[in-house]
Amino acid sequence: MTEASIILLVVATALLFVGHVARAVRWALLFPPRKLSTRFDLLVGLSLGYLFNAIFPGRLGELFRAYFVSVRGSVDFSYVAATVVVERLSDLYFVSTFILMLFFLHYPTNDMLLGLGILLMVSSFLATVLIVAVRHSMAVRKLLWSLCSVFNDSIRSNLIEFVWNITEIAQSSKVLGRSYLIATLFMWLVYGSSYFIFGMVVSATFDESILAVFSSPLLPLILNNPSSKSWPVFEVLFYSTIPILVIIIYGLTRQWSEIVRDFSLKLRFGGSLQGRNPNSARDKFQQVKEFDYFLASHFGGGDKVLSSFSLLGIEDGSIVRLYNGGSDAITALVEVNERLIIRKFAVGAAAVKLKSQSTWLRSHQKDNIPLVEIISDQQGEFYYRYDMPLIASANEYYDFIHTVHIDQSKALLTDVVEAIAEFHFSNGLCEATKETVELYLAEKVVKNVQEILEFARRLIPDQEFEINGSAYSFSDWNCLLDIEWLSSQINHFQTCTIHGDLTVENIIVVEGKVPAFYIIDPNPDNVFDSPLIDFGKLMQSLHLGYESLNRSGQRSSVSGSAIAVKLSRSHAYSVLHQLLEERILHQYGPETLKEVYFHELINYLRLTPYKIRKDPAIGLTFFACTCILLARYLQASKLKS
Repeated sequence: MTEASIILLVVATALLFVGHVARAVRWALLFPPRKLSTRFDLLVGLSLGYLFNAIFPGRLGELFRAYFVSVRGSVDFSYVAATVVVERLSDLYFVSTFILMLFFLHYPTNDMLLGLGILLMVSSFLATVLIVAVRHSMAVRKLLWSLCSVFNDSIRSNLIEFVWNITEIAQSSKVLGRSYLIATLFMWLVYGSSYFIFGMVVSATFDESILAVFSSPLLPLILNNPSSKSWPVFEVLFYSTIPILVIIIYGLTRQWSEIVRDFSLKLRFGGSLQGRNPNSARDKFQQVKEFDYFLASHFGGGDKVLSSFSLLGIEDGSIVRLYNGGSDAITALVEVNERLIIRKFAVGAAAVKLKSQSTWLRSHQKDNIPLVEIISDQQGEFYYRYDMPLIASANEYYDFIHTVHIDQSKALLTDVVEAIAEFHFSNGLCEATKETVELYLAEKVVKNVQEILEFARRLIPDQEFEINGSAYSFSDWNCLLDIEWLSSQINHFQTCTIHGDLTVENIIVVEGKVPAFYIIDPNPDNVFDSPLIDFGKLMQSLHLGYESLNRSGQRSSVSGSAIAVKLSRSHAYSVLHQLLEERILHQYGPETLKEVYFHELINYLRLTPYKIRKDPAIGLTFFACTCILLARYLQASKLKS
């Protein structure tokens, strides 16, 4: 070698070293700040990956560098692997564009160069289409979910998370931002200069160097020979290996004890000192099971509201816990700025209802009824959310009922009934017209009954059927399609401002406070605002144990014309139901009590179609409950007549 060649070889090798450093710096941009202990780990991992690619086929070095960085940085492997994929995808765009420009401007006869450029451009385009499709198409996500379902749940979850991480990173500001673009341009400018100068050393044209180098990042000019010429082994080995060997030797020498510690912990215990996952979706969930549920919902087509909530509703915090609920809204305990709050979120039509719920709560904050406070809200293009404070001593009334002496639960129920009655009195409205009541019955009863019967008759072939061994008939439902009969059941036309959804699950107990409770989640959309609807809602909870049914997700089964359903009303609920019945009977009389039970029946008729749409097996349970309530109501009406 001449002295000039030696100088050029050293310069090319030094530039290759700078290019590797630039790639590590750019790679670091795909990680959120402070998620890596040091960027040097990325450089060492990158160099180890290059070394593995030279030794093993199939570019296994990419997996190894992701594994190394995952262990050293205590970052989830699927996220690191996703950054590698996204990084390589961005390179495909840049390199394919550069190669095609090189072909048209300088090497129009090099068909191999043209083929490589087209192949890389098409590959990058198809990969981008797939990423966008996964992000925006439920059909594509369901297909991926089905394909991954051939594996066990753990592998499926990891594969889905890997795909999700790719889509998250690829469409984030990390990749599309100015810093990443500048880093990419600088990196490939350095790499290109290095390849060009090295080509001068080995008497190769620039297109020959590009084709050789692109084939393998470590030993390209030995393993690939596009121009069928002999490449000098020493120069190739020196140029390819010196930069990565310097990095690896220095890195292993400098951090050997820490590397041994981290990998021994990983191999022995399956973890590292600080397990962290910088993925934006996973970061929103403080429990793994909640994140797994999100992935299943988002890819499997399950809970679309939860999927939207995870993507739109908690960009400023993380989910600690998801609460049980019986509506299309999500209720969650969320941590925002190191503060725990309760957040409600809904999309579409449910968002409109949630907005009216928030407006109702704010408008009645100064009334003589304890209501939850709305501390903030946000309106999106197709979603709405609002936040409520978390009160440390607060507990759900359902849990309170089943963990304290029954006398305390009875005292609280009495307070709730008195408070809601006073609220009704203070917010009295006009008397409803017959037309309003008939509209209410047509919308809330007849329309729902038609939907319920269409569902039930598909499952039950006979007119007569059994529920837990007792006889029932579809003919009992005929009266619910008769507006005249329905209208005759309503004798109280006085209206007022009502809560509209006063079930046990919407009452929160605050021990040590006066009053000892507050109320959440109103439903202002009732058409006919009878105060008896609120009492009917309490009956809905206590009569058949609605909360237990709702929380357990009790699914009924049907065999022929026999339905088997497990009703699980607790003894405490039974006692409270009797207390509520006695109070209404004493304060308002038997006719009002009968009408309260009628409104309870209407509540179940409003609820059952929703349950059917969510899960037909659960919908069957609520159909059975409605049959039981209807039979009891009709029997009580016959006895009174």
